[in-house]
Amino acid sequence: MGVGTGTSGGVGRDHGHMVVHQISRSIVFGDNGTAKLVGTIPAGAVVLRAGAVVGTAFNDSGTDLLTFGSTTTANELVSSGITLASTGVVSGTVLGTFAIPTADTTIYAKYAGQNSDMTTGAATVFVEYLARVG
Repeated sequence: MGVGTGTSGGVGRDHGHMVVHQISRSIVFGDNGTAKLVGTIPAGAVVLRAGAVVGTAFNDSGTDLLTFGSTTTANELVSSGITLASTGVVSGTVLGTFAIPTADTTIYAKYAGQNSDMTTGAATVFVEYLARVG
């Protein structure tokens, strides 16, 4: 398993075994509109899934969306925002256009409440990947 659980993102590692690796971090409703560093995936990694384990549902009066990207403003990892309005494991469809990186790639997650009136919400966001293929 990769490192990165907690309050700051970590560097994904290749442990030398053909297993699914992950990077993760905590995110809360107070992070609204702020891109949070999840971690770095290694060159050659193939992203399998990106999502969140929602422990406390986010309660904006509009939509509660989570996006993933390789910069603080991009959303090129999943096809659309992932809703965080209910508890449980939620994930999005990884876009085929998210190319296998030729260099280590930083991944950010950003929560955005449509009306910015949320008062609750806590989750662990994650990215699962194969460190090397072939």
